[in-house]
Formats: sequence, structure tokens, C-alpha cells
Amino acid sequence: ALIVRTGLYSVAGFMSSSVAGLEVGMKALLQESRKMAALDWRVAPLNWSEERFKPGRKLKIGYYLDDGIFPPTPGIVRGVKEVVELLKADGHEVVPWSPPNLEGLFEVYTNFL
Repeated sequence: ALIVRTGLYSVAGFMSSSVAGLEVGMKALLQESRKMAALDWRVAPLNWSEERFKPGRKLKIGYYLDDGIFPPTPGIVRGVKEVVELLKADGHEVVPWSPPNLEGLFEVYTNFL
């Protein structure tokens, strides 16, 4: 039987000193994603795809500085702006993005607490 639990989940990620190390970890994790997805509803059934992973390809990346709920600290704003400039300098398209209806989602979340 499938047990569905609601709440906030932590997400464990890989740590590596290189992109190549992250690639090895993700390939190992995603080679059996359909099997994992059958066991865990939070896992998308997308296997590793060499076509999707193309080092050097230019990306379109969205970012935001303030979610309208929790004001960011000056260090966070500075860090995001620095990363935006580095990504642009590398040729990526970086665009401001506004998460939709965060205030409404936050209200629903706090009502569950």
C-alpha cells in the first residue's frame, strides 16, 4: 500500500569537489529512476539522458531576490547577484522570475501547522 505523508521534506544532494563527481552521482542515482518512482511518489521517473546533459550548452535560468514573505539578508542578495553576473558572463540567459502566488501558498501551509 502506498503511504502518502504531507509536510516539508529535506532533500539530500551530492557534494563533490567537481562537476564530474556530481555527474557520476547523478548517473548512478538516475539509472533506475522508474523503479525508484514506483516506490516513492516524490521521484520523477526520468532516467539519466546524455542528450539532456551537454556540458557547455547555454541555459536559460530564472532567479528572484525576494519572495515577498521572508526578506532576504544583504548577503543573500549580494550572493544571488554575483551568481547572476557570473552566469551571464559565461553566456547563459538569466532572467528575473516571480514565483506565482507564494503568499497564498504560505497561508495554506501555515494553516496546516
